[in-house]
Amino acid sequence: MGAVKVILVSDPNATPWSKTDEFENKDITIIQCDSGFAAIDELASSGADAIITTSWLPDMSGYRLCSLIKSNVRTMSMPVYLVQTEEPSEDTFWMKVALADDVIPMEFLLEEDDALEHLIVRVLAKAEEVGWQSEKAKNILLQGASFASENYTESYGKVVDVLIIERLANRLTRTLIGLVHNKEEFAQKFFELVSLLIEPDVLGFVFGSGETSWSLVEVKGELSSIAFNGINDLVKRRLNLVNDLRVSNAQNIIEKGGNPLKHMEILPISGDNGAIIIGFYTKKTIDTSARKFLSQMQIQLQPLLNVLSMQEQIVSLRLENEQMRNQQVMAASTDALTGLYNLEFFIGFLSQQLQFSFRQRLPVGLAIIDVDQLSKINEKFGFEAGDYVIKKVSERLTTITRASDLTARYGGDQFAVVLPNTDLAGTNILGEKVRRSIDEIVLPQFNGVTPPKVTVSIGCANFNMDDLNPETIMRDAKMALVKDKQRLNFEVS
Repeated sequence: MGAVKVILVSDPNATPWSKTDEFENKDITIIQCDSGFAAIDELASSGADAIITTSWLPDMSGYRLCSLIKSNVRTMSMPVYLVQTEEPSEDTFWMKVALADDVIPMEFLLEEDDALEHLIVRVLAKAEEVGWQSEKAKNILLQGASFASENYTESYGKVVDVLIIERLANRLTRTLIGLVHNKEEFAQKFFELVSLLIEPDVLGFVFGSGETSWSLVEVKGELSSIAFNGINDLVKRRLNLVNDLRVSNAQNIIEKGGNPLKHMEILPISGDNGAIIIGFYTKKTIDTSARKFLSQMQIQLQPLLNVLSMQEQIVSLRLENEQMRNQQVMAASTDALTGLYNLEFFIGFLSQQLQFSFRQRLPVGLAIIDVDQLSKINEKFGFEAGDYVIKKVSERLTTITRASDLTARYGGDQFAVVLPNTDLAGTNILGEKVRRSIDEIVLPQFNGVTPPKVTVSIGCANFNMDDLNPETIMRDAKMALVKDKQRLNFEVS
């Protein structure tokens, strides 16, 4: 394990761990925060590999802090463990939607002197298991925004700004989802929507890198060819492009005369597989709210670019060799351990399926399957046992699901099944079949000991025709999954 960082969050007047003792493992940096806002500020500025927070904090509950992190598509897989330092209130809503990776009773930390150290090791193992990268959390809310528990009103106001701008960016992204099959229409709609908010003189959209890149630039008025060549050269260097930028209205590029650019920005899209180009003929400063919106768009466009890039690669590979195309696309779209589709392909497929089902007014079901206690199996019997369980569960899912269904490995211990033209009742039926089939798995011995019986928790949800955002049905399925985990009889929620 290389150098890692864990944030501990607790009430400074009632912290369940020592604020002064040093952690023995020098490769682990411990940052202690006295409030939820302080933790958000630390997370957004420097990132982290995991968070352990108490349920009671002076400015917001630990459940709300966890929900804020888990509801963000960039940080939803970040491990967050909750230490329950108070009796659960009658309102258990935030406890359910927090979606913490684990809830630890306060008594656990009081049992042994090194209980916190053991807990930190567990949460870091979870981070490694799901492949979490600490830098994903940077600028989790708004770029340049800082939060302080000393000023609740100002900090909560900033969070409201965050949510409004996120919703605006989500709305634009949802509009673009339906156009991913036609990159020209995709770019033109992007220009239309962004120009209403920013009003630039030059607006460009680029995705990809190397020879697979594709780009389009829209120019208002007349732009000098010298200025355009400068844009082209800068973008090509930054994104390692082979092809030149294309202009949607070529007569706006003037060889002699034309407007020079007084201000230009290249905004890389999250994942470094694309960029937004913005230019002005006069010295113009982008106002703060527009800047924050652009920061959100840099994040929101990333999964859409993955779909565009995937389609571009498919077309290119088909021209070369059909067999090679199949091998390379499958390698980019599948999980190496199970052979199932991976998370990125799953999200792209789900987005497209929701669009199609909305137009046809057809239901879509989603089931998220979580292997119970997989981390404990890994700890006690080794990762070989855990990998064996994951493979067996994937084999059962492949056997049970229909040819029209899409099964993916959603995370380290989770799978997802998209069921086209299936209502919630039909999705629940599949869930019961999955549960019964998993119950029949017989595990071999590992190191002379047989692991416990494999069980799964399942959350089922159905497509809401009023919301095309794939995050909504994913959220509903996760909430159902949390509810299912709380049931002793393991019925599908």
